[in-house]
Amino acid sequence: ELYDQYNQSINKSNNNSNNNIDITESSKKTSSFTSFLLPFTSRLMSSSTTSSSDKTNSSDKITIKMFLHYWKNEMELYDHHERFYRLIKSINNNYIIKDDFIPYINELLRFHPGLDFLDGHDEFQKKYALTVITRIFYKVNTSRSGKITLNEIRKGKLLYDFIHVDEETEINRVREYFAYEHFYVLYCRFFELDNDKDNKLLRDDLMKYGDHSLSQLVIDRVFQCGQRAYTDGYEGGFNKQGGLSYPDFIYFMLSEEDKSNEMALRYWFTCCDLDGDGVLTPAEMNYFYKIQIHRLNSLGQETINFNDVLCQLIDMLSPKDPLAITLSDLLQSDKRKISGIIFDILFNLNKFLRFEMRDPFQEKMKREDGFNNDWDRFAHYEYHRLAAEEEGNSNNNSNYNSNNNSMYITSTTDDDDYNMFSEDDSDNGESIHSHYLSQQNNMSIDNSKSKVTSHSQYSDWSLDDETDSDDDYQITSNSKRVSNSK
Repeated sequence: ELYDQYNQSINKSNNNSNNNIDITESSKKTSSFTSFLLPFTSRLMSSSTTSSSDKTNSSDKITIKMFLHYWKNEMELYDHHERFYRLIKSINNNYIIKDDFIPYINELLRFHPGLDFLDGHDEFQKKYALTVITRIFYKVNTSRSGKITLNEIRKGKLLYDFIHVDEETEINRVREYFAYEHFYVLYCRFFELDNDKDNKLLRDDLMKYGDHSLSQLVIDRVFQCGQRAYTDGYEGGFNKQGGLSYPDFIYFMLSEEDKSNEMALRYWFTCCDLDGDGVLTPAEMNYFYKIQIHRLNSLGQETINFNDVLCQLIDMLSPKDPLAITLSDLLQSDKRKISGIIFDILFNLNKFLRFEMRDPFQEKMKREDGFNNDWDRFAHYEYHRLAAEEEGNSNNNSNYNSNNNSMYITSTTDDDDYNMFSEDDSDNGESIHSHYLSQQNNMSIDNSKSKVTSHSQYSDWSLDDETDSDDDYQITSNSKRVSNSK
């Protein structure tokens, strides 16, 4: 089969008077590699040069002998999942780390028509790539080791998601990992919360999340034991590293906006398990709920006795031991979709009120709206909210002098490489905006067309800057700043 593919490529290239072989297309047909796995060629060549018979070959030519050598040693004996795994990981490792994905995501940015509007904007390409890789680790790396294993590749079905984005020209239809709108929602929310623009979120920054809907007690627990990105199971310690980095915030936000998946349930169970014994007791739950009672009283809302709330939760979850709820109880297949409600009740005031005042008709519409999960639903509406706000800002500033430096936010970083919208590049945000709109207008999309927002507000910050500040923090009631649920 390989030999036939090779001869077909030779014949095709001869007919075109071109000696190049379409290695991407051949590898896609024979190995199920996606089009943007072009770095496969460098892996193939580096592997083949280890044999003495290939040392005389030109470094920029791929011969049939080189291809078959690589195939027989690296691919032939394995299924598609393991071939994908062996291609992504470093040759000498038995796992995948975050840096292993970088060349492939960069290749995706160069080739995918849905990301053409980012051409020439390296900083946004870096942030998009970092977001995609972080989301992959959040979902696939269930061991939280910072190293993706072959077993996790199989369970996470990552190969199929790569194939999907390869075949789908509208990037926002690929909601798993790659959707540009999802990246933009995560990116803008982090920037809005980062008050001093040092690329780290402190407690005061994170308290503003969701209109101050989270209690200070749970924010404290996030800083103490919240899951950190890319670490070998290490949790918390955010004060020592100066706050939550952008990848850490992605873990937090994905867990907060969709509590129906295993990763989110593990995240919040760890935060609420005060003594770390693997069970949630009524005393621990009441410890969080008392803050909710105080906040409800401050807003003049009717409160519910904790014992009544506990009975309702036990009826919903049916735990083996009503006095000791375990993570296994929350992860039951028939309970997982509703398990996250327990955490909304304990520390998210707005979602708690929304749950108490839920409309059965709206719940039915929610089940039939076509979104796979709460995150997809939230990201869709949040993106369009940001788009509407940006459109309003653009209209207000339509006659504004683009040379006025106050129009652009100045970063505190000293690294000029991260200042995408400098004085000499002040029209890049509008350029990205125009490219995206032009791209959307040229595509035939069955769904309503998405509107992109300008990036000019969210440009000048680095994902890599770190500080070592560790500020003291006291728990105080902040319930008056919490808005009512709409």
